[in-house]
Amino acid sequence: MQVKVLAVPFDPQNQQFDNSEVETLGRECEILNQNHHFFAVNGQAYVALVISYQSRAESAARPHGKAKPPPAAHTSAKAEPPPRADNGGAKKTAYQPTELSPAEMEVFESLRRWRLDRAREMDVKPYHICSNRELEEIIRHRPQHTDQLAVIRGMSSAKIEAHGAALLAELKKHAARGR
Repeated sequence: MQVKVLAVPFDPQNQQFDNSEVETLGRECEILNQNHHFFAVNGQAYVALVISYQSRAESAARPHGKAKPPPAAHTSAKAEPPPRADNGGAKKTAYQPTELSPAEMEVFESLRRWRLDRAREMDVKPYHICSNRELEEIIRHRPQHTDQLAVIRGMSSAKIEAHGAALLAELKKHAARGR
């Protein structure tokens, strides 16, 4: 078994990561495992891939039958910002938006910080205020009034009552800045 580490930059023009190197490796070798980590350097988003693989010959020599086919490469990877460092060491990667522009990603990250601060003040988990998916939908729909939050899947009347006005106020700050 061998390990390869790749740092793949995000192409904002095509709205995806260039995975050609992974696809080539998948054609030439059997990919055993693939882990990823998102990060940014000077505003440029990257995905770091740690790939465990072995040659097709090693795979064929493996006892008990045939080699496994390589896993499907992530051909339609969309923009995914780096996960936040303050996730308490959790291993599960949080949902990340897939169809937000770079400016909208700034708003998303700002709303996540707002949500974390509010959750800490209320001594609850951030997802109890709203999930990352809900934040993405809110950014995409740009609601102006709390009653418009009801169209966002997952935004219950209790969430809207408890956090809607503050969430919209935070969103309006970004609208005022032109984001």
